[in-house]
Amino acid sequence: MNKNIFALIGDFYHPYDNAFSTIKKAVEMNSAELIDGKIDEISGAIDANPDAILLYRENRINPEDATVNLWLTDELDEKITTYVKNGGSIIALHTAIALYPRDSKYTDMVKGYFIEHPVEHYLVRYKSTNTSGNPLGSPFDFTIKDEHYIVHVDEANTNVFMRHSSDYGEGCAAWHHNYGKGKVIVLVPTHNKEGFEHPQTLRLLNEAIAWSLKG
Repeated sequence: MNKNIFALIGDFYHPYDNAFSTIKKAVEMNSAELIDGKIDEISGAIDANPDAILLYRENRINPEDATVNLWLTDELDEKITTYVKNGGSIIALHTAIALYPRDSKYTDMVKGYFIEHPVEHYLVRYKSTNTSGNPLGSPFDFTIKDEHYIVHVDEANTNVFMRHSSDYGEGCAAWHHNYGKGKVIVLVPTHNKEGFEHPQTLRLLNEAIAWSLKG
């Protein structure tokens, strides 16, 4: 039986159409089924115990309204983290570390959070670190025009295996760790359609999914 991945893709600032085809292709490269879900379906999806959950969306549902609603309720915070502790996998892409409460179980689980990025896009170089902590295949070294994400990472409690640099600065770009019996992998690239269409982005997603589905 094929494995399945429940995914929440896209938010107000990160269009679904920019990311969907690349994510779907990476899932299919792993002979897995993509369950293209919605926020109101995630609780039931967790009950069905998917092989992995892929998130590419921030916490805010309506960020430009006077009253901003958040999708990660206390109940879902507990449910998602319990799912991973019990042996599930989370693949958190780019915006999936943005504007989640820093004191939430989710943020503790992913071991990092978005701080800020410049308005303009930069040529950002993503390069594997020279450590044994890379869970993927051959090393990565590629450059795309992208948001330069400034992030905080709890480096003492995760394994950073990729860093990024641009004229704006440098920092962590990918990390992974176990969480209870489960697995967490966080990838900072990418924001725009061109970034998702880069062949190295597809390879990165493919190998991250493969790692998440192992064991």
